[in-house]
Amino acid sequence: MRPSKHDLTARPSVFRRPMAHWASLGAVACLGLNAGLTRAQALAEPAPITLRASPVLREKLAQPASGGLPTFVEGDLLFGRADLETVIEGNAVLRRGDMVIRADRLEYYQPDDLARARGQVRINRAGNVYEGPLLELKVNKFEGFFTQPRYRFLQNDAHGEARRIEFQGEKHALIEDATYTTCRRLPGPSWMPDWILRAATLQIDNETETGYAQGGSLSFMGVPIL
Repeated sequence: MRPSKHDLTARPSVFRRPMAHWASLGAVACLGLNAGLTRAQALAEPAPITLRASPVLREKLAQPASGGLPTFVEGDLLFGRADLETVIEGNAVLRRGDMVIRADRLEYYQPDDLARARGQVRINRAGNVYEGPLLELKVNKFEGFFTQPRYRFLQNDAHGEARRIEFQGEKHALIEDATYTTCRRLPGPSWMPDWILRAATLQIDNETETGYAQGGSLSFMGVPIL
């Protein structure tokens, strides 16, 4: 596998790459049929079928709609105070829209829309997956942090590990002490990707579809090349 898919800037400590678009399925077509046909009409030439666009099942929701989505929680043990906080212990799950958080223990504070999760934490957000031991996140704003995460991005199947991810909203993230590669992960502890980027910080900007690595090095077949 080659790192030539990526655009490297002239500065040796900065790595620039295109970022994936958030996938969108668009509107789902609804089929409109007239069920009230008479027998004579049924024997005649059938009327043409018309398609009507519907936003009901769109994957990408408008901001007002996504802000009003309900939150679902489940687990082995639930307790708390209504409209204040909910604590879930054992197989804890919190779902909202296209995001699912799983953990051994999860606390959700409704007034702040804040989720705190510990122990085998896993986020799946629209196909992008993050795993680690500790998460603190404002759910709707997607602002917070994840410690010692492993991550995989859906669009280009890139993956890596870090000391910490700071989520800065839906479109931005700062990854500290990060690794990044698109080489397929093979089983075994001795696996190494053909190419890998290591960086002190990796700034992801989905608005401009770019990523910037600072204090970084790019290695190919175990040899640093940048």
